[in-house]
Amino acid sequence: MPYCPLRREISLDRKKIGNKAESLACRLLTNKGLKVIERNFRCKTGEIDIVAKDDKYIAIVEVRSTTNYSFHDPLDSFTPLKIRRLRILSQIWLNSHDMQDAFIRFDIITVVFNAENNTKIRYIKDAF
Repeated sequence: MPYCPLRREISLDRKKIGNKAESLACRLLTNKGLKVIERNFRCKTGEIDIVAKDDKYIAIVEVRSTTNYSFHDPLDSFTPLKIRRLRILSQIWLNSHDMQDAFIRFDIITVVFNAENNTKIRYIKDAF
């Protein structure tokens, strides 16, 4: 594939947006009383954005972000394949931390940035 500076610029912008969204998500979780245990857990199967803990549960948190000019809801990118992959990743994470018996739940945080610096954050606890 030929080098395309525009593609690289868009990719960097998406990465910056994603990192900013994850930082906002961590702040939201902390404000709600959860402790962020890990960010960006990676293995061959994929990545978990955030792993957090409250009094009872380990929360596997998926963060989805967009800008308002993309005209779609970040939840639209959540597919059955993504859900299945997150379930597998959660088991890998639990096994790697010797926490196989922990209670887990799956949360989703969506972040929509707009041109007026008015960020909209939606938190869906126990999403699936």
